[in-house]
Amino acid sequence: MKAALKAYQAGLFGGGGSVPSVVYTFTYNGTNGLDGSSQSQLLPAGTFKIECWGAEGGVGTNGATECSPGGLGGYATGEVSLAAPTTVYVFVGGFPVSTVDPRGGWNGGGWVINRFDRVGGGGGGGSDVRIGGTGYDDRVVVGGGGGGGAAEPGVFNSNGGYGGGLVGERGYYRGDQTGGGPGGQDTGFSFGHGQGIPPSYPDFARGAGGGGWFGGHTSNAQYGGGGSSYIGGVVSIPEGNFPVVAVANGSTTGGVRSGHGQVVITGPL
Repeated sequence: MKAALKAYQAGLFGGGGSVPSVVYTFTYNGTNGLDGSSQSQLLPAGTFKIECWGAEGGVGTNGATECSPGGLGGYATGEVSLAAPTTVYVFVGGFPVSTVDPRGGWNGGGWVINRFDRVGGGGGGGSDVRIGGTGYDDRVVVGGGGGGGAAEPGVFNSNGGYGGGLVGERGYYRGDQTGGGPGGQDTGFSFGHGQGIPPSYPDFARGAGGGGWFGGHTSNAQYGGGGSSYIGGVVSIPEGNFPVVAVANGSTTGGVRSGHGQVVITGPL
């Protein structure tokens, strides 16, 4: 009987009693891209591949006419080694589909202002995995969200900037992550949040910045910049107060995801 059980375990678990590799897929769990909640998963010890896709930015609209699409969400991936069973927290960014609600995409997308019949697109939410807690400082891999499209006539009808890559795409003017120059993982509008539309600019239906490691900027009458992606432990962050979980074999790609974000965790490898 014991020999038969050992033979069964060897066939099921590869002979060494190891835990089989599993693909955990997490999708957006809200209603209209503007709300959502964290998800969690207890992972066994081992090395896991984490993949995060940020959400697309919202569409700028003029009445029933779609003027400019938002930027596509970014992609980030890396491998994390867990020494013991660990609960990870997953936040999947929302694609803001509403044209009447000013909120941006869930998980960091910037909010917008409804200007008469014109509505700029809200920023797409970033997607991320957090270890050790649920705060922004606990993120280990982040896929940046795309910036929202503008809804003004003529030259201002431009697509939102795509989510990073380590750098999100800039908008028409001041739409990148530093407000005028090349961005990076340690720059941007705000840690985790894309820039919304201030009440001081009520006359322009501009797009908002996408969420991400750092959120994208927006500007007067323009479309929003994309948020940056992040792969913890791969690129040095001088502040020194970010996740201490090392991520191996990390990479990022800008502008690849339409609609809501997604997170996939595979392992143990």
